[in-house]
Amino acid sequence: MKQIEVVAAIICREGKYFATQRGYGEFKDYWEFPGGKIITQLSTSQCTAFCALSVPVIWC
Repeated sequence: MKQIEVVAAIICREGKYFATQRGYGEFKDYWEFPGGKIITQLSTSQCTAFCALSVPVIWC
């Protein structure tokens, strides 16, 4: 089985959680925490920050 290394972030502020809504694919319109594949040029911390900051935000 192919393995892919990914990162994810669970961010809470004032009792609200940072979540994103998928805009494509099999799980379109489902909610998820930000994350994604690790970009080889970045550390896992940098990838997590990139994923968390590069998506539209809804606090729910």
